[in-house]
Amino acid sequence: MSAMAAQVQTLWSLPAAPLIQGDLVGAIFVMIWFVLTLLFAYVLHTLLSRSQPTWPEFKDTLYSALVLAFWYFTVVLDRWLRKDNRAVVYGYIVWLALCEFVRVVAGIYLQWGLYKVVWRELVARGRVEHANLWRWWLAAKLAIALVFLVAAHYLVLQLTTAAVWVRFDSLNTIQDIATKRNAFAITTAVFSMVFAALTVFAATNAMRKSHLTDGGVTKTRMALWAATVILLARALSEIGTTAIAVSPNASFHDVTRARDISYGLLTCLYFVLICVHASGVSRPSDRGNEDTRAIESNIRKHILDMLRDRTDGAKLRSPDFDDILHDLESRLDALLAPGNPANLAQGSTMSEANNKRAAMTFIHKLRERVLPDLNPREGRSWQEEERARNETVFDRFTRSAGSVWSRGTRKAAAGSSSLHTTPVPVVTRGERHLGRLRSERAAESRYARPLPSQTRPPLGQDVEMTDVRGHRS
Repeated sequence: MSAMAAQVQTLWSLPAAPLIQGDLVGAIFVMIWFVLTLLFAYVLHTLLSRSQPTWPEFKDTLYSALVLAFWYFTVVLDRWLRKDNRAVVYGYIVWLALCEFVRVVAGIYLQWGLYKVVWRELVARGRVEHANLWRWWLAAKLAIALVFLVAAHYLVLQLTTAAVWVRFDSLNTIQDIATKRNAFAITTAVFSMVFAALTVFAATNAMRKSHLTDGGVTKTRMALWAATVILLARALSEIGTTAIAVSPNASFHDVTRARDISYGLLTCLYFVLICVHASGVSRPSDRGNEDTRAIESNIRKHILDMLRDRTDGAKLRSPDFDDILHDLESRLDALLAPGNPANLAQGSTMSEANNKRAAMTFIHKLRERVLPDLNPREGRSWQEEERARNETVFDRFTRSAGSVWSRGTRKAAAGSSSLHTTPVPVVTRGERHLGRLRSERAAESRYARPLPSQTRPPLGQDVEMTDVRGHRS
């Protein structure tokens, strides 16, 4: 026991020694990431503190950014200590283990905050069946709990490794704990990647539902989807850097440089995209806002009512869609008035100016995206358009193959029959011209017949229509 006490006393009382020499590039990069992370945290705090704040789900992203900024602060201190070749005591490795604890917690918190924002897109706007809500939420809870459980084992082993190094009980004990720590480090990175992939899948589902219900995806929603992809790439890079760190031939410079550059760059790109999304949804006229979506739905219903009234229940020809939009614009103030029974902004919590801005934005979208597709196509009736729209690729292939087969059969039959028929007599140009004149005179005599007295059938009677020449269609 006295020898062990003397040994421990010797390890704690070792004189301060310089750390492994660091490079200037890594120190500069982590300083940049630290400043940018603080800037993004300030932007999120500003968006959450405005009179019309952004979604409260971004609070978790703000808190995770603050925790990550604290970790970057510790990394900045470490990199500049190594750059200046400063001497530290042997117990400094315990401080590094605590810094690793902060990094892992910040990463998990960042992923959970992003999933809550994606969940808002799925649930708050009614894009998931209510019967399956608890299953999705339970799956996410179990997944993040599993990630946190594995990460907790890794962090405990990380702190234990640092503690046994300070105590220096046994090299075998240190080796056993370090081996388990490396295994849990890889497992934590893999489970984080799986949860990031789940978040990408949820965001993709939200974008698909948005395209089906809204006819498109806004730029702010595409920024959210891109943020999930960036966080997935960050998780993949974390697997790579962790695999390098636990390899036997890994050097300190290789691990720190890879983590300082790739990890920080992807994290900052994620914060840029998430701030774009947070800023977009904080605007009152955001198309993803519940009030804006209600106004757009009311405008669609009002346009359908106008078409139903002006066509007498689809019995008359409909007016031009552009005329309907102009009429809607001219009466928009009255339709958005609070006292109007058919108020298009009924139930909206936005101001009248924001309601009108949202309505005008949607009308402009209809004019740009819907109106060009309503131009009539020359030479094709609506029956042909409907038939072409409902026809599948297999039907087209079958029809074209059948026509080719029938033409080939007719040609073969014509070729075989020509061997047993008499030659066709030669007709001169004059004879052909004379025959055409006789056909035209016969047609004129047929068209000269008087039209029937009743040219319009009674209402509700299903009869064939007759054109001006007596042809039936």
